[in-house]
Amino acid sequence: MFRRVSRSLVAQSRGAALVALFAVPTVPQSAPAIPRLLVYPGDLTIVEEIAPVVLSQGRSTVRLDFVRGNADVASLEVVPLDRAGEVKVASLFRRDDLGNTTFVELDAAKPGPERLRLRYAARGLSAGIAYTATFDAAKWTLDLVQELEISNGSGESFAQADVRAVFGVPRTVASSAVLHGRAPDPAPDAAPGLSTPPLQQDLAEHTVVAFGAPLVLPDGVTVRRRALDRRELPTTLEWRFDIGAWGGRVWRVAKVANAANSGLGGITLQPGSLFLVEREATATERFVRGGSLGPIAPGQELELDLGPTNDLAVERTVIDLQRGDLVFGDYNKALVSYSETESMKLVLESRAADVRTLTVTEHVATASFEVTASSAPATRKDQTTLEWKVEVPAGGKVELTYTVKKTNLHP
Repeated sequence: MFRRVSRSLVAQSRGAALVALFAVPTVPQSAPAIPRLLVYPGDLTIVEEIAPVVLSQGRSTVRLDFVRGNADVASLEVVPLDRAGEVKVASLFRRDDLGNTTFVELDAAKPGPERLRLRYAARGLSAGIAYTATFDAAKWTLDLVQELEISNGSGESFAQADVRAVFGVPRTVASSAVLHGRAPDPAPDAAPGLSTPPLQQDLAEHTVVAFGAPLVLPDGVTVRRRALDRRELPTTLEWRFDIGAWGGRVWRVAKVANAANSGLGGITLQPGSLFLVEREATATERFVRGGSLGPIAPGQELELDLGPTNDLAVERTVIDLQRGDLVFGDYNKALVSYSETESMKLVLESRAADVRTLTVTEHVATASFEVTASSAPATRKDQTTLEWKVEVPAGGKVELTYTVKKTNLHP
């Protein structure tokens, strides 16, 4: 908000103050427009406000007093909105003895009312996202609730504000010094005063999420609103095993499609905190874990780690390990390099009443290796990771064996 002051100094509210000098613009008594707050990551908020004035013909000067300590005066941009071509901003200038004051010179071809859009950077506001996900173990469905929250630590209370959160990395082509509260150094031969506008921002808005109806935003308060509520989303389950995860136990992963015609509907989920719950067959809801979620782009899948399960178990054993291709140094006969052939056996046991497909992940300590034998087709996921998909019969066992030869190893 900004304070509008007419000649009688009557209408006052906190923020930036408008004072008319010389050819004095008067302030209409209509209700002020609700300010808009675009909250970016990295403690950057773009405040946009509308100031109605009535201008005389010719040159008028309007004084803007920023009383908010979080406002970046150097980033101020003033744009006339109503009479294109008839009202122009001639200059913006400041005085050393009035630190947070900016003077705006306006040229009007004809007298009359005009609205000025004020846009500037501020600090102390932040936006975040919180997710609550509930997996129904009986139906294999997922309920997903997304809530947006805005925290005001700016030192300024807003009676009403249109808040919009911008997620992604803001990109600016302006001087970084301006965004951090310092005006750019003027050229030695520059005319007095700031050019118009003093700052041109080009912010790449990846995803803009509105907080809905204008809200009351007192200083020091966090406001939370529900932005997304999806119920009974179809879910597929995967069972995974990695000796380095969950203490060597099998765990479950719930997957939801994010397509235009299925699942989440092809929306963009921004990163946020996660509260994950499982609804068991008895309708009891059990907390699974906290953590974080996202980002999930359209076309990707939402994956939720549901933790370990007792339906499947894996017993992993090294059955053979041989070292060969030894190379010794000429000087002190120390071992320089060697190869290693390792054979593994994994016994996959199911206690479930139906067939389960288990994804087995194995990590090799070097990128120089080859699979010389395997009881099931292996997929090389990256330079040091192998993956198998093994079908485990209901209430039965199956063995997975493989041999890997690692070369050019160094002691």
